[in-house]
Amino acid sequence: MPEKLTHVLRAPTLIVAMSGEVSTYAPAKINLHLSVLGRRADGYHDILSLFQAVSLRDEIGVALAGGDGEITISGGFDFPAERNIISAAIRGFRRVTGLSAGFRVRVEKRIPLAAGLGGGSSDAAATLRCLLALFPGAISPSRIMDLGAELGSDVPFFLGPAAAIVEGRGERLTPLRPRTDYAVVAVHPRKGVPTREAYEWRDACPGRGIPLDLAAIRAAYEFGDVRQWPFFNDFDEPVLARLPEAAGAREALKAAGACAAGLTGSGSTVIGVFPDEAAAQRCARKLADGGRAAHVLLPLATIPPVC
Repeated sequence: MPEKLTHVLRAPTLIVAMSGEVSTYAPAKINLHLSVLGRRADGYHDILSLFQAVSLRDEIGVALAGGDGEITISGGFDFPAERNIISAAIRGFRRVTGLSAGFRVRVEKRIPLAAGLGGGSSDAAATLRCLLALFPGAISPSRIMDLGAELGSDVPFFLGPAAAIVEGRGERLTPLRPRTDYAVVAVHPRKGVPTREAYEWRDACPGRGIPLDLAAIRAAYEFGDVRQWPFFNDFDEPVLARLPEAAGAREALKAAGACAAGLTGSGSTVIGVFPDEAAAQRCARKLADGGRAAHVLLPLATIPPVC
């Protein structure tokens, strides 16, 4: 892991100064289903996807700090301050609330980058949830969701339920009754997949035909047998054709008993779905014996609270 870094950004004035830290976990997500419906006029793609928050998680701590409005972000990751989505979340919160407080943010990263697990988006959402805890009532629930959508397509999900059908470019959510009666084994290839490239590959690749509609996804997830879920990921064909390590991981998961296996998001993490945690643990041990690092991820019933 890169050495600990500190990024500092400055704001012109300070209105509020307090002490103490609030913190929360920022969970990863998996896409149990992902249909790419086409490119929009704004350059984004419409999607129809099934998101589930899982047990892999970062930790975010936020505290009011200093009298000059600076934002300090400390953590074991290497990402330029001007492009850091956490600082963007704080700047957006200050813009819509009129606050100008300085903040100190502590980040403990465990979610891999460029892996299709939504780590950056979850960190941004966790930061916003911490800010709401520090400034209760400073912004309405609908406005915080709008702000999340401005920050990134996946951010609104992490501000809401632990399972949801996601539409548009990620801003339209249909909450689902979360299921926790299954488990997932995740394999993280060494090479990540930039989202832009994945969509370019997908645009050049024929689609999977008629996608599942919202009602079919909801019925299958909430009431269907995990072993017969009809879900798929439109990125599987174009990405796995270019990423042999990920393609090999999918075949290994299937051989180890996964009900279904494929990419989560646009990759590069490959997931296998199992009907229970015991089966997932057996798979993870088998893959480890074969030299593949695998992790068991459990679905969450709720997004973790702020403490």
